[in-house]
Amino acid sequence: MTVVIPQGVNDYVPDDAKHTYTVLDTIRAVFKKWGYDLVRTPTLEYYDTLSVGMGPAIKDNAVRLFDRDGALLVMRPDHTIPVARMVATRMKEAPLPLKLSYQAPIFRYNSRQADDDMDVFQAGVELIGDASSNAEFELMQVCADVLSALGINDFGIDLGHVAFTQGLSDEKREALLAGDYVSFGSIPKRGSAKLASEIDDLLALSKQVSASPLSERVFYNQGLVKGIHYYSGAIFECYSSETKQCLASGGRYDRLLGKFGYECPAVGFAFNVSQLERLCRRV
Repeated sequence: MTVVIPQGVNDYVPDDAKHTYTVLDTIRAVFKKWGYDLVRTPTLEYYDTLSVGMGPAIKDNAVRLFDRDGALLVMRPDHTIPVARMVATRMKEAPLPLKLSYQAPIFRYNSRQADDDMDVFQAGVELIGDASSNAEFELMQVCADVLSALGINDFGIDLGHVAFTQGLSDEKREALLAGDYVSFGSIPKRGSAKLASEIDDLLALSKQVSASPLSERVFYNQGLVKGIHYYSGAIFECYSSETKQCLASGGRYDRLLGKFGYECPAVGFAFNVSQLERLCRRV
């Protein structure tokens, strides 16, 4: 008898599970050191509730199903949207800034590669209520601190801003996402902090980065673009210098909580735990 599991999901035998939770324990300890409290959102939510915060990329790839009463549900397609929903509906009176963390899978079809995971374990943080560049700078430090704790020292961070790519056509954005610079028509500039000089909030962040040990790892990328629509300011990706795989990504999303009735600035980022696991096995 041939027994199969759905494409895009995985079993974790004891050795795999042990390694996963060792990585997660390390991440959780660093998040706690920085003052982030662990939260958990439902695996299943009403699609209509979360859809107000979703853009086309998430909607098109969301894993949807009906409950027994016929209501349309969605398996958690992202962490930031349900955390924003939770804060806006249950934590409005909490003192700011709020520092929250999570460790749980998201479920999303991948439209680019059919063999990519549909069940992706993420660990991340959300810093809610700080409109200054201090928030992005802290998250970049947290990211670097986690990687150092895991023994991963060969990494870089690309730092960009949504303003660099505002006004691009859908075709141009898709070309950037795919790294297809022929279709895009040029190679976007990537280099020193001089590239941040025309955007005030990115310039402020670049000054903090330049005065820190992160300066040796950060490149400013005018072609950095995210498929997720809710970002509104600085964005970043952390990648392995060895494998070139994206280990973490995030950015500022000042308008997302307002979709749920609570106007509040916020930033966040998440690690792809599977990528971290694979890299840790190589260290």
